[in-house]
Amino acid sequence: RTTACQLEITTDEETYESGDTVTITVTNDGDEALEFPNRALGLEIENLDTDEVYPIQSAQVITTLEPGESRTFEFTYEELVSEIGTGTIEASVSGEGCSASTTFTLAESSRAVIEELDRQEGLGVNETVTLPTVNLVVESWRKL
Repeated sequence: RTTACQLEITTDEETYESGDTVTITVTNDGDEALEFPNRALGLEIENLDTDEVYPIQSAQVITTLEPGESRTFEFTYEELVSEIGTGTIEASVSGEGCSASTTFTLAESSRAVIEELDRQEGLGVNETVTLPTVNLVVESWRKL
């Protein structure tokens, strides 16, 4: 009897910034145990913009995820960005003919934008500076 694989992989946020913890959860939503090639459940994290792959160290032992069981993996924004950079990231798991994937964003940090502005020399009033695409969230504003 063949049953459809019901493997789910999720992240706790869609976008991560400097200082955040990236939490990836893998859940067996099926009614049969699933086997994976290693303790990391065959997890791969790849930057889709650059094809860089995060090197996950894991014991190479067959690991079983029982029905309804979840496994959570945590990475800091800094450790991921130092290896694979910012951009659109795909996290995927595979084992026993069953796979799942999800995407999330590692945003360019506002600190990097400020450092880039700081590197610009001789800027005049109303000059245009080209920077990487950045989404900034203004949490508070104060007129100087």
